[in-house]
Amino acid sequence: MSTPPVTTGIARGAVPGFAHAFTVTAVAAAASAAVCPLVVPRGRLEMSGVPHAH
Repeated sequence: MSTPPVTTGIARGAVPGFAHAFTVTAVAAAASAAVCPLVVPRGRLEMSGVPHAH
């Protein structure tokens, strides 16, 4: 009868769902980067001439 190997630190699969969450985040970032040029208006932004209240 053999004993299972001892692992130290973060073993593969020790954090369930981390790889899936990373993949989802990466896909969401890529999708938003692809859509950004379509959403942001081209050209120079128009200034209203009114100072902003901070």
